[in-house]
Amino acid sequence: MVHRVMKTRADVLGTEFAGSPTITVDGLDLFPSTPTEELTCRVYSTPLGLQGAPAVEQLAAAFTARGLRKR
Repeated sequence: MVHRVMKTRADVLGTEFAGSPTITVDGLDLFPSTPTEELTCRVYSTPLGLQGAPAVEQLAAAFTARGLRKR
């Protein structure tokens, strides 16, 4: 796992930052959205409404859709 700290707008410029948290596998966003040039929180549409992270079931579906599975 890699954590990338972005503290300023300059840190974000030129990246594919889509808000925090962004969950990626092999550099690909599991929940693609429009990148931003601002430091911002990210919200996910879940069965319970907008949340700060996807539901576990949504994560599992995203992994499955990309051919990733539990080892």
